[in-house]
Amino acid sequence: MSYDVEKRKLALELIKTGRNKRSVCNEFNLSRATLYNWIKKEQEGNLEIQKTGPKGPMKYDFDELVNFIKKNPNLTQESIGREFGMSKSSISLILKKMNVKVKRVYEIE
Repeated sequence: MSYDVEKRKLALELIKTGRNKRSVCNEFNLSRATLYNWIKKEQEGNLEIQKTGPKGPMKYDFDELVNFIKKNPNLTQESIGREFGMSKSSISLILKKMNVKVKRVYEIE
């Protein structure tokens, strides 16, 4: 849940006036971790609401990936992902779009 900036400022003002942090958390129905995050953000001068979510599309060289897979057909998705700095699931989605099948070998320790 996202609280508007005014509500954040009000909670922080109550703390500055000497109110107990626990009572402020109860009054605003927040966790103490959230309140401490707001305190930290205010000290940094950035109390604004931060947008979360995807940062944008993953950038990779498609041709380089295809060539790598052709040269190393026995690698697992996890190994390919490590080589390109991507997750196994990202590699899986790309391979699916390419209509390429790669082994899924799991190492047993």
